[in-house]
Amino acid sequence: MRLLFLDNNPDQLDLMRCRLEGISIIREVLYFQNDQEALVALTGQPGAFDGVVTDLRRDGPGTGERFIATLKKIDPIVPIAIITGELLTRQKTRALCNVGADFVFNRLALLTEDRLVALFTEMARLGQQRRDNQILL
Repeated sequence: MRLLFLDNNPDQLDLMRCRLEGISIIREVLYFQNDQEALVALTGQPGAFDGVVTDLRRDGPGTGERFIATLKKIDPIVPIAIITGELLTRQKTRALCNVGADFVFNRLALLTEDRLVALFTEMARLGQQRRDNQILL
């Protein structure tokens, strides 16, 4: 599995690097602190990533939502997981899903290795299902 991970907080990037080491399902992870750099990596390469994991808040309110909407225009198939420290209401979680997020989690530190493996396995399955369905269209 090839992942793109985006978070403006270098400490969170380091934490994720440590958390993902040794998880056998993951072949490669590209880490970004900046939306534009992440979007450049995605542009012209739809299907290059099996999943995108992003934080919700970066450069101000709505940034995560704008990133997801832009990403979905570039690659409508790629599964997106949001892992955020922000406490989310049900309404906010639904709104994120309506924008294009497939998975929403609070607090990276609370995700055990088993839950991360389950998340990435489900992201890979969802991405494959979407690719298969696209071929049928």
